[in-house]
Amino acid sequence: MAAPRSGPSRYGPTVTEAAGGGWRDPHVTEVDGIPTVWVDDPGPYSGGLLLRMGTADEELPTRGHSHMLEHLALFGLGRPGDHSLGEVDATTTHLHTVGTPDEVADFLSKAARQLVDPPVSRLQDEKGVLRAEAARRAPYVLAEASTWRWGTRGYGLESSQEWGLTSMTADSIRAWSARFVGRHNAVLWFTGPPPPSLVLGLPDGTRHQAPDPWPTVLPQLPAYFRSQSGIVTLHGLLPRSTPGNVLVGVLNDRLVDDLRTARAAAYSPEARYRRLNGSTAALVAVSDTVESRESEVAGRIAEIIGGLATAEHAARIEEIADVRNRVLRSVEHPGHAVALLPTAWDLLHDREPQPLEGLRGELTALEPDDLVRAAAQVTTTLVLQVPGGADAPEGWAEAPLCAVAPVSGTTYEHRNIDRRLIVGDEGVTLRGGDGHVTVRFDTLSGLGVRPDGGRLLIGGDGVHLSVEPTMWYHGASAARAIDEAVPMGLKIPMDRRQPKEIPQPGPRSRQRALAPARELLTWGTGILVWFGLTFGAFALADTDSLGGADPGTVSGVAAGAMLAIALVRSWRSRRG
Repeated sequence: MAAPRSGPSRYGPTVTEAAGGGWRDPHVTEVDGIPTVWVDDPGPYSGGLLLRMGTADEELPTRGHSHMLEHLALFGLGRPGDHSLGEVDATTTHLHTVGTPDEVADFLSKAARQLVDPPVSRLQDEKGVLRAEAARRAPYVLAEASTWRWGTRGYGLESSQEWGLTSMTADSIRAWSARFVGRHNAVLWFTGPPPPSLVLGLPDGTRHQAPDPWPTVLPQLPAYFRSQSGIVTLHGLLPRSTPGNVLVGVLNDRLVDDLRTARAAAYSPEARYRRLNGSTAALVAVSDTVESRESEVAGRIAEIIGGLATAEHAARIEEIADVRNRVLRSVEHPGHAVALLPTAWDLLHDREPQPLEGLRGELTALEPDDLVRAAAQVTTTLVLQVPGGADAPEGWAEAPLCAVAPVSGTTYEHRNIDRRLIVGDEGVTLRGGDGHVTVRFDTLSGLGVRPDGGRLLIGGDGVHLSVEPTMWYHGASAARAIDEAVPMGLKIPMDRRQPKEIPQPGPRSRQRALAPARELLTWGTGILVWFGLTFGAFALADTDSLGGADPGTVSGVAAGAMLAIALVRSWRSRRG
């Protein structure tokens, strides 16, 4: 979107024009074969290393490898949390520190060495540290929406627990390092000229593209799902662009003005624009609710984002101006350090850095119709989390709990309730009432294996199907059939449970256990009655009318057929 470099704007004066600030783009250079971004910033000197490695690169059985490598790279480099930090998200691992240029160079050099040659002697201890970190981590507010959109692959793994910790080995960590750590898969950043003493010594490595976030496991969008959480969330995808970024800002303002100020239906509604890769961003809106007003909040969020895609409720000039000036204030200050990390992130994700003057030009040229088009595009991708008791938004499809058809195979009866487990060559189905849940082996993300025999099938669509052998007739046979169908690479060791934690059949199990016997008894009584009546009738009949057959033989054959039917029915009730 082209625009004049300067001149009057229909939105009023810009921050630069009003305050006399100036544009200064980050420097882009190369250090030790690694793309490097830096600015002159008056604050404390700092620097960092970004790797294109994150949770979206993992699979369920390896979930946690990126996080572990980040921990091992930082091990021994000062006291954790003092001046150095590390983070891992869906596509990026980030190691950074604050200090003098020489201190920053020393930190990055040592971290790079430990990325290449991880201190795996620390592995078992660090597993406990990662588990402790997970235990205190606040729940990810978008965990459910991410799983409903992406399942348990790619970006959906960001909210998943670290299933790979138990089976993680020194060799698997070294292999993960060899796959992702290298000059071609990294970017450096500094808040001043790069330290002249910096040498990282990374191998060349391989450039890894970030995963594509557009594929979804849902059969239809927009869609909503019900949650036990009282939070309303909205999640959509859109191409990265200035109109999309400003759209999210306008949405944020409208949510606050409507839900917090005008209606007093929520305390902290907000909307955010989150980069996913070089070309795609996520629109994310989150709101708490005043008690008993969940339906109102969910409905208004759906209405407001939908309205922004129409000419009648399009963003107004003054709304666009407010958001534009907020964006400019965030970048127009001496040094522009706030633009440094986004520029480095874009370089890592193969996106050409946007000059700050180009951003200003695009913001100045924005028209309401640009935001209408962006809103119309994002509304076709939306996933809405609705609190359990809230009304469904009008015109939205309900996301199915399971969109996979049932499989055929051997049927196992539950010991307590009216449920059936079907294990076949293609997968496993759980039937109960009018519904079913299916996990297919060809789309399986992982199989949790407990030492006591319990199994947890996790489908690529996020469906979890637990199989407890103690709760099914011939349950051990069902577990063996599942084990035989799943490759070793998808099996995930799970912790041993205490005996009291293993589900056991309840008091109703005896009644269900006797049900097949009762059916046999009922059929047996019927057979005896049939035998007596038919034998008596045949005894009175002329044997010629029976073709010379003995009456006892005829009635015996009939009774035998009935007994065979009874046995087959009883066997099917146990095995299917």
